[in-house]
Amino acid sequence: MSGRRDFLNQAAPENYVAGLGRGATGFTTRSDLGPARDGPSEDQIKEALAKRAAQLGLAPDKKGKDKEKDEDEGGDEERFQDPDNEVGLFAGGVYDKDDEEADKIWEWVDERMDRRKKQREAREQAEKDEYERNNPKIQQQFSDLKRALATVTDDEWANLPEVGDLTGKNRRSKQALRQRFYAVPDSVIAAARDSSEMGTTVMDEGTSSNAGGSDAADGTMTNFAKIGAARDKVLKSRLEQAGSDSAAPGTSTSIDPQAILRVDTS
Repeated sequence: MSGRRDFLNQAAPENYVAGLGRGATGFTTRSDLGPARDGPSEDQIKEALAKRAAQLGLAPDKKGKDKEKDEDEGGDEERFQDPDNEVGLFAGGVYDKDDEEADKIWEWVDERMDRRKKQREAREQAEKDEYERNNPKIQQQFSDLKRALATVTDDEWANLPEVGDLTGKNRRSKQALRQRFYAVPDSVIAAARDSSEMGTTVMDEGTSSNAGGSDAADGTMTNFAKIGAARDKVLKSRLEQAGSDSAAPGTSTSIDPQAILRVDTS
């Protein structure tokens, strides 16, 4: 029992309010002998605000006519801030030792996170540089050659060789294929000669034959001699029918060649 601290007899910490963590506040009842605990005075509030502004590196808050003048001139920048932004939410509170300790802890955390970020970025940049050095891009590989193209003259451009297949195996096979010749058989030459030949002889029965003695039965060749003989035969038969006198007078519809050829001398 002697090792336990007698905290009930000790002084309360600065700005301590019993039950504040669970939402309790000081108030006055009829049974109280004195008033409730007073809040911070105006001087304490000003001192806390000045201390807070000095730690954050901000200018002290303006009071009186200077502040009213800035508001009249439209210098109140807080009007355009995000209402959800919590910056300065507890600016009116009392800055105690717990707040100072919390700020130091958060500042240490931010510095540590910044160092980790810088180390990660440096490591990633080194890995990227190493990869690009081992695997350069095409444009980086030929950058010196591209710069050397500025010194090429017009004659050198004109004398550039044509692009071709320079592989040995393909070049030899294609060259041998181009230089290979074959003899054309006589049957191909004879067939080409006969396909362009036309027959000009006329037989007694009115049919035409070619030099080989056989007609083209596929309809691809036109025999003009046969067509002319057929036309003469049809004309001759019509004239013979028109010159016959077997029809009765006045009923014949044929043409009389003698009457047509008779000349009127009256």
